Amino acid sequence: MVQEVKWLRSTEIDVEKWDQCVRSDSSKIPYALHWYLDLVAPTWDALVLNDYEVVMPLPYSVKMGIHYLYRPIGSQQLGLFGRGDLQSLLPEFIHAIPKKFWLVDYYLNEQTQAIGNNSFKWEKQINQCLSLKPSYERLYAAYNAQTRRNVQKSKKHKLRLFEYDGPDVLLTLFKANKGANLQLSEKYYTQMRRIFFSLMHKKRGFVWTVHDEHNSACAGVFLFQNRDRLILLFTATDATARENAALSFLLDELIIRYSGGNYLLDFEGSNIPGLARFNAGFGAEERPYYRIRKAGFPLNLHPKYR
Repeated sequence: MVQEVKWLRSTEIDVEKWDQCVRSDSSKIPYALHWYLDLVAPTWDALVLNDYEVVMPLPYSVKMGIHYLYRPIGSQQLGLFGRGDLQSLLPEFIHAIPKKFWLVDYYLNEQTQAIGNNSFKWEKQINQCLSLKPSYERLYAAYNAQTRRNVQKSKKHKLRLFEYDGPDVLLTLFKANKGANLQLSEKYYTQMRRIFFSLMHKKRGFVWTVHDEHNSACAGVFLFQNRDRLILLFTATDATARENAALSFLLDELIIRYSGGNYLLDFEGSNIPGLARFNAGFGAEERPYYRIRKAGFPLNLHPKYR
């Protein structure tokens, strides 16, 4: 059978076949579902193999007439989705990326690894996941010594877990702490709020927060659930959480809740060594994925990089 990778506009896509293909992917990664792409990316095209056997979303934007691929806010990994040997198909899909995209800044997913393609710069990214199939006792035994100390430390404080706070509590906490250092735009917070409420409406997302003895939220996470994959889509803490180990308390409670089931806890990883060590302390294992970049012109000529 002759294989054909077609370039389609999002308006040309058969969304039922598209989502069926994405759902067939063994990773359970949800970022390529059509409704989620529509939520996070105003414009996107796609590459499709034959009759939706394998698909690759291409979120893009246009500035000053220049088309470029980018990673939308709230989408850690895209790349190839479907059944079969995705690694062997990767060169063909990479080659099929339309030449109209002068700038490519794209994140593949954990299903494929780097290939010898000198046209792109390949950068390894670190994601970390933890299987929750074992009992809590076995999972806790796999925590490292520091994580166990943090969990025990948190129990000495009057911490309470809340499952009914809204996304605004989480966003306010983040904005006043880590967000203040990152100096993120209001567009970022507006988009994350939109994502959170949309996922909650679809019963795909929920907020967990930890309140301290003064009944103030000091740590929290937003979880995106796609089937049995639980993704820590967003995390927020304040200075108090570093003293009372509130985030360790929250994650331990999450592991207690879902342990013994067919769940995978996706920490969304980090290339920052300190965060990677924190996640690894719970027994999370690396699942690398790759960022690929290419520019058809000097980057300093592109408005995004000025």
